[in-house]
Amino acid sequence: MNKTKIFTHNKSKYKYIFCDIAGLIEFFKLDLRIIPNFESIIKAHRPNDIDFKYTKIINEDIQVYLYEKAKTYYQIIFNPENYEFVSVARGMCMNKSDTKICMLSMVHTNSLYRNQKFCQKNVDYLIQNVNSIESLDKFALYVEKDNVSAIKCYEKCGFVNISTHKTQYLMELNVQ
Repeated sequence: MNKTKIFTHNKSKYKYIFCDIAGLIEFFKLDLRIIPNFESIIKAHRPNDIDFKYTKIINEDIQVYLYEKAKTYYQIIFNPENYEFVSVARGMCMNKSDTKICMLSMVHTNSLYRNQKFCQKNVDYLIQNVNSIESLDKFALYVEKDNVSAIKCYEKCGFVNISTHKTQYLMELNVQ
């Protein structure tokens, strides 16, 4: 599954891509120059994961599906002119007790594109697209307490802080 849309921002054209794991693999197959740029945006946010490769994400998604029966979706903003990933967000949808929840993770925005509302747009589109496929009760995510810009972004998307866990907040967005 792969859904794309072109939009213009500050006179540049960008592509929104919403896909599941199979769609992400197909996107990578279109042009192998995409892969190093995807890996670099993830590595920038995983400094301790020096051996990170895109196959690690694919393996994580397969494991989560096999053991948790979770479906994984990606929302990507991509600059087709220079093969740069602008922003990436992943949502893992699963049943927890009687609640259908989508846990957001791997929400990363390329440092060159920060403070331009790309993260907020990407999270909003992920919520809209996932909610059009899955019948969810809520979205949730963990964010570091000291990541003030991310917290503000999530609050603008409608998330509220519901609890504190050591160095992180748990934020939720009810959709029913």
